[in-house]
Amino acid sequence: MGFEIFQNSNNIKNNPMNNQGKTTPVAQNIQQNSVFEKKPPKIAVIDNYGDKSLNIDPYDDIPDISHGEAVESYIKAQCSGAIIEKKGNFTPATEKENRRGASPTIALKEVSDSINKGERYDAVNFSVEAPAKIEDLAKATGFPLTRENLAQYADKIRNLFKSDNSQENKEFKEQFESIEKITEKGVPFYVAAGNSGNNQVNLYSFAKGVKIVGALDKNEKNKAEYSADNSMVNRWEKGDYPINKVKDINGNLTGYDINGDNKSDVLAKNTSGKQKSIFDSGSPNSMNGTSFSTPAALGKDLRAKFGNVCGQ
Repeated sequence: MGFEIFQNSNNIKNNPMNNQGKTTPVAQNIQQNSVFEKKPPKIAVIDNYGDKSLNIDPYDDIPDISHGEAVESYIKAQCSGAIIEKKGNFTPATEKENRRGASPTIALKEVSDSINKGERYDAVNFSVEAPAKIEDLAKATGFPLTRENLAQYADKIRNLFKSDNSQENKEFKEQFESIEKITEKGVPFYVAAGNSGNNQVNLYSFAKGVKIVGALDKNEKNKAEYSADNSMVNRWEKGDYPINKVKDINGNLTGYDINGDNKSDVLAKNTSGKQKSIFDSGSPNSMNGTSFSTPAALGKDLRAKFGNVCGQ
């Protein structure tokens, strides 16, 4: 198709993104079922569990947990009863070595095949980005694309992806087809809109039936400046979270809350920092990205559908 596709787990920066004061979007309404499901919801999280990439404690620059582990915590914050099935042991695609291991292709196919065999999944979380500049996509497709009209050309772009037989984009095409096989079975599939800003689009957004989630700032009043903001985005949730210290009744540090639920999502003893006393002076980091607005949206929908089963 003439443009290069990059596939990688969203890199979460520990520095907060400042908002530019854009208009507050209206959050998508959640439809609640009249009858709550009895079984705990089962969620496939397709993410990077292969290496620690996120720094939690404020005492050093050593990563403490994997991206997949962080994403899980945002789902659990909304629906503690959810059963999480870890899918993916890939490293970021910016690391060119071990290309097959760097791709979520295998994980997507595993989930798709399992669903086709009758295995139950209540949702899939996919915080992975394949960013492309909208102007480059316009040149490659021949369509007069802007961030405002992408949705109008979605079916045509999707058909081009599906008919692309180039070796260059073979892996992406396989992933795209697996996603659509999942959504065709009626399984909600949540895709991060991407952290590449207004002039880019996450190419997975064009898969039929997916829920594309953009990020709001920490006050949930404006769109975060790093978030993709185009007509393909159909859901907005909070994407900026301060990492707060959690202490016991004696003032001793016990862990870190990374998703805003006031619980220790990461225990202090499991982090790399050495200062863990009541006298610590380090300032906690922050988590921000559509990687976190996406599981927040998924978890919120689970809570609406499954009610008490989520442990709320």
